[in-house]
Amino acid sequence: MNLTIATCFGGYESDYLQWWAGSLRDLYICCEEPPEVLWLDNASSPAFHAQLLDASTWIPGYVRVLDEALVVANPGELLPLRDRWDAAIAADFTSRRDIQVSLMYQRIRNDLLDRYGPGNDRWVLLLESDVLPPPDAAWRLIQAMERANPVGALCANIPYDTDRIRPMAWRMPAKRDNGPFAPEPPVDPVLWHESPEGAFDGMEIVDGIPMGCTLVRLSTLAALPIQPTWPPARGYGFDQKFCLDLRRELGLQCAIHWGVRAGHIKRVGGVYKDLRDVLV
Repeated sequence: MNLTIATCFGGYESDYLQWWAGSLRDLYICCEEPPEVLWLDNASSPAFHAQLLDASTWIPGYVRVLDEALVVANPGELLPLRDRWDAAIAADFTSRRDIQVSLMYQRIRNDLLDRYGPGNDRWVLLLESDVLPPPDAAWRLIQAMERANPVGALCANIPYDTDRIRPMAWRMPAKRDNGPFAPEPPVDPVLWHESPEGAFDGMEIVDGIPMGCTLVRLSTLAALPIQPTWPPARGYGFDQKFCLDLRRELGLQCAIHWGVRAGHIKRVGGVYKDLRDVLV
């Protein structure tokens, strides 16, 4: 299978880490071959790092827990995207989180490239630390991707809570460039892509997907790093930018697999719940 399951942690997962790790364990067991598990610890907390190590004791195969300190207090010192960042943008939480998460993905990408090389076509499942994959997620996404040229990134169906529970998939505003993407990041926020009517368990090409439970090839990440947006735009983050660059730079599409229904851990009424269980 040649699969790496990669996750970044910020330290806020303490209250539900064992729940999430149990979901990963079920996914691990269902893989045809034991995958590599790669965790990036950005919490800068010895106590949380010990939690991570304890949560990984069940993994009989290869697990690599990387320590990292990516505190984005002054993004301009970390990213040579522009000489200066506007102070108001740098102070915005959404912008800082976008930078931090994309930097963590770059760290994972660089670690994999150092060990496997840019021409390696192994699968990489980017799994966020609050997403609960179904046990069969890896092999179902891989099977779909093997039949789905030219799809370069395929995401599970992840619920999100806005004014109601809806899937995390997006479409761009009306301005278009011979396809589903505007030539530059839009000024207006991206729009939600609604799920098809009726029962549909297949794959659909969309304008944008999150990185929450997303399958890519390492060779794709080698050619196209996950970068933060510039300038940061509210409602338009590193994941939408990755989808834009995927099409514009590599001629590849992104897609959602409606039948791979993942959970999403969110605090609802002061209690952590899986959004699949929340009725709206």
